[in-house]
Amino acid sequence: MSEPEHRRFEIRRSFAVDATPEQVWAALTEGGAGWLRPFAYEPRPGGAAPCGGTVVTWDPPRQLTCTTGGLGPWDSGSWDSGSPDSGSWDSRSEDSGSRDPRSPDPRTPPPVPPPGRFDHRIEARDGGRRSCVWYVHTGRLAVAPPPRNVLIGTPGILAGTPDEQLESLARRTDFALHTLREYLVHFPGRPAAFTALLAPRRAARTPVDPAAPAPNTLARMVRALGLPEDAAQGARVRATGPEGQELDALVDFRDPYFLGLRTDEALYRFCGRDHPGGPAGLTVHDFTPGADAKGTELAWRNWFSQLFG
Repeated sequence: MSEPEHRRFEIRRSFAVDATPEQVWAALTEGGAGWLRPFAYEPRPGGAAPCGGTVVTWDPPRQLTCTTGGLGPWDSGSWDSGSPDSGSWDSRSEDSGSRDPRSPDPRTPPPVPPPGRFDHRIEARDGGRRSCVWYVHTGRLAVAPPPRNVLIGTPGILAGTPDEQLESLARRTDFALHTLREYLVHFPGRPAAFTALLAPRRAARTPVDPAAPAPNTLARMVRALGLPEDAAQGARVRATGPEGQELDALVDFRDPYFLGLRTDEALYRFCGRDHPGGPAGLTVHDFTPGADAKGTELAWRNWFSQLFG
């Protein structure tokens, strides 16, 4: 009997937040630029959902359930625009001379990952002033490693054993849901200029000791920001961004893989993915009225290029 190609998984989370059910619903369905990335739903059962998915349950502001392609919005490969110099999963960002000519054609479309399912349930608390949110993500993870021509970071593709993939996905989930809470508490309902970048993929090739306390790429970003190595969650810091821009920020999240900075007008998310095998990434959620998303992207892209080029 052949081995299964995929293993089922389930990630469950719940949290309380100082936001009304209506605010939570709006953040989940139309406010993605403020905490994850822009996305849209067709507001009906059977309607279109992000990442090629389908709405299963549309019951505002109580329940949102949808299917989605691959890992859905948690895919790192779905962040960047896919331009050749962006470091995205596009095969053109790889060094062509380093590929074995006997390997499959890099232009071959990557395998279609199994669909996943996301369920969000929202209940009012304290007379509707607060909410409790239940989140469940179910799907399947690859048992075998991806084909040689498929880059880690391709939508739906993670590196490692199923247990390592699940650990990586759980970490991403915790960081994203934390950022959702930050958005709901500090910037509820405010439109955001969204910027997302992946570092050049060669930055993920640096050998990393799996037992190291912090991945190299995140540690490099922390140093480039001028932050103390021991800057812990809850610390007030003064970071240095592109072109010497000073960021008076709170470290709202810090673990060996992710760094979150919150200023009075923006959320900055930094991701190191050495262990999962993918490139470093960052997102900027800028709530400043009239914020220049293109200018922000250019500035941080240059910062990434100088750091990892």
